[in-house]
Amino acid sequence: MATLTITNVSTTPQAIGDIYRTLAVGEAVSVTRTPTQIPNMVSLQKLIAAGSVTISMALSADEIASGLATPSGAVESRDVAPVAATDAAGSLTVIRKAFTAGTPGTADDVTIFAVDTLPAKMRVVDAHAFISTAIGATTVALYTAAAAGGTLLGTMSSAATGRVAMTGTATAVATPGASAGLFLRRSDRGVAGEVIVICRPEN
Repeated sequence: MATLTITNVSTTPQAIGDIYRTLAVGEAVSVTRTPTQIPNMVSLQKLIAAGSVTISMALSADEIASGLATPSGAVESRDVAPVAATDAAGSLTVIRKAFTAGTPGTADDVTIFAVDTLPAKMRVVDAHAFISTAIGATTVALYTAAAAGGTLLGTMSSAATGRVAMTGTATAVATPGASAGLFLRRSDRGVAGEVIVICRPEN
């Protein structure tokens, strides 16, 4: 069941009939309810609308895995239909991976998707990095295998902090398989930041 944390943020005690409790000023309480019960908690909804209480909700692992708590019509990356490479139009998905700095001086790999776990065949149409810790004359590059192996999908400079665009003159495709994944190769592991990969799922 979902865990609801309700906090009284008003200057007076608040009676919440749905949980049979009055919260003192500043008091917080956690209760469990199923997602289907939450819309029927009328007194709680009124207090939230009035700004008297706040609420945060944490779904259980089972609820998340079941998909039953996801609103109808919600779209995830796995819901995007792949298209043929020759099709002019297709939907895009976005992959984000943050990476922290290690001890500078050597290259390493940041695993985005391990070997044999690519969710789909994907054409990388763009990528950029947000570099928070830079090292002069270094790069970060996307490959389908570790240690700069497989297919090069895009390269970005990590010599200065800020947003960095991908270099290159053509798109590249990552195809799922026993030897393919998605890896960010840092020429120096002292670099930190995040990479954003924009892909078009293809058949």
